[in-house]
Amino acid sequence: MTREAVDRDVAAAVERELADVLRGRLRDAARIDAVFGRDVAERVADFTLRGGGRIRSRFLWWGLRACDGQDIGTGSVLRIAAGLELIQTCALVHDDLMDGSPLRRGRPAVHTDFTTRYGPLARHAGAAAPFGTSAAVLVGDLALAWADDTVADTDLAPEPRHRVRKVWQAMRTEMVAGQHLSRARLDDGCRPHRVLQDRTTAAPGARQQMPVDVDRG
Repeated sequence: MTREAVDRDVAAAVERELADVLRGRLRDAARIDAVFGRDVAERVADFTLRGGGRIRSRFLWWGLRACDGQDIGTGSVLRIAAGLELIQTCALVHDDLMDGSPLRRGRPAVHTDFTTRYGPLARHAGAAAPFGTSAAVLVGDLALAWADDTVADTDLAPEPRHRVRKVWQAMRTEMVAGQHLSRARLDDGCRPHRVLQDRTTAAPGARQQMPVDVDRG
């Protein structure tokens, strides 16, 4: 695709790239084990493809367009955007689990769906309570693994590859930090609470690094 064609509908271009990436990942997962492919891998693909506004992908695309970015091909940018959507899947699946949210995008959250479908079987096996939780963790973990694999497999020249890797590494750590800080419910004397307070009350002009908001999507 030309860059002008992507400009006309960034979300659709990312959707096509995502579908291509996920087809290959699902084939690989099915070869490992049919149950794993159905229960975990297909849930990653379904969650990633069936919702979300592709806001992060749009920021990525238009940021690159604003900065020219001629050293990165269109296909490579879309492939990195696909990885970004997968890391968002990881964040949201884990976020719903930590929040105890039963729904996501008008449908049962991943941990809720697992518990509903397999709750009786898990109870019979003596593991009813943690089953949905454990399975949802695995779904989020697989999404993160696929996100990393997608970016690692992207065709980039050495210099852009180095820049992308540095940003990607920082983003993953900051995502986890943001999730922790957004959930910190500690006393005033505890450091996480003070960090949140300091970051929201710093003087104008002071350097601020707000926690990453991963709750939306």
